[in-house]
Amino acid sequence: MKDGISGGLFYPLHIGPWGVVSSDTLYLCETLAAVYSGHPIFKYYDYTRDRGFLEKVVYPYLKGCVTFLEGWLDKTDGQYTEQNGRYVLKAGYNEGSWSVNPAIEIAPYKTALDRLIAAAEELGLDTDKRDRWRALRARMPEQPAAEINGKLVYAASEDKTEFKTTVGSNCVTLDCIMPAELIGYYSPESELSIVRNTVDFICALSERISVEAWFQGNSFPRIYTVAVRSRYDARTVIKKLAECLNRQMRSNFRLDDGSHGVEKIGATEAVNNMLLLYDKGVVKIFPNWIEGKKASFANLRTVGGFLFAARHDGKHVESPVYVTSECGGKLTAAAPWAEGMRVFLLDENGEKTSEISLTQGTAPNWKNEITYGFETIPKATYQMECPHAKDGSICK
Repeated sequence: MKDGISGGLFYPLHIGPWGVVSSDTLYLCETLAAVYSGHPIFKYYDYTRDRGFLEKVVYPYLKGCVTFLEGWLDKTDGQYTEQNGRYVLKAGYNEGSWSVNPAIEIAPYKTALDRLIAAAEELGLDTDKRDRWRALRARMPEQPAAEINGKLVYAASEDKTEFKTTVGSNCVTLDCIMPAELIGYYSPESELSIVRNTVDFICALSERISVEAWFQGNSFPRIYTVAVRSRYDARTVIKKLAECLNRQMRSNFRLDDGSHGVEKIGATEAVNNMLLLYDKGVVKIFPNWIEGKKASFANLRTVGGFLFAARHDGKHVESPVYVTSECGGKLTAAAPWAEGMRVFLLDENGEKTSEISLTQGTAPNWKNEITYGFETIPKATYQMECPHAKDGSICK
């Protein structure tokens, strides 16, 4: 790319934290470093709803990433194929590789396009470019998958459907669920089962490459969250996480795998998601918790700037649940109790005032899960409770 891509945002693969300059300026055939780094940037907006940050930071950043993608497709002989109506993306499925439609590249670019289009609509910007971005998004390749050992799993790329030791137990094939969030807790079971199959498969690779995916350095910040969001067995997740911490934890609660550092913090998202999770517009309280284990949390933040506090008695979510809305706006939550849900506005002393009108619905792709939505006031606190809580009945 002698002439570069005007307006495109591109990073080398290695960038040091907090202004540290890396001596390594190679990209090793992976073009995703910039778009991948966009995840914590737009998630900050999700959790704060800071419109100024969206306009001044998130939007130009994502626009630069998408501009690069458009240029890269052109300069690497990317093409619109009449056979399946999708573009072909050529880049690395792993450091130093070269492949067709690599999973680790496709996922974050899809998310960047989704977020850019949504931001353009919210901010009223680039009306002349939105249709072009939508067309590009519609023609992005499917996440590559392959049948291995009789089960469908997500693959490294279209031409690397079998896992090589260069990928090994690194869970890059599952970036579609974390961090890209293309697949989540409320995705169809058909998609979630492929995620769970892939987790099982890459963990079984330890027999061939000595490092189980639960403990592999690149996988650690992601695989536990991936498992929780795919409805994987919670006991296994906790068992493996505890085992990894016992193996690698050093002084000052630092995890040492010989290569990585601050990104290890990412694994805390798995624990948070076992307590509170947001997907496809719906908040779920204790979505994937361990039966028989008590738990509680307070001031745990989710998308939209909502702060939750809740308790679990080992069998059920206890009533009531509290939520404070920092920014206002609509909140939709899956009912913590089969009996339904009532919501009350609390005054500054924590006393109930008025009951809030609710809109009943169902969770995306999961029609048996009832949801309730209501409009919130900025800085207001609400009490969500089981309708039977007053008469002493046990809410389930």
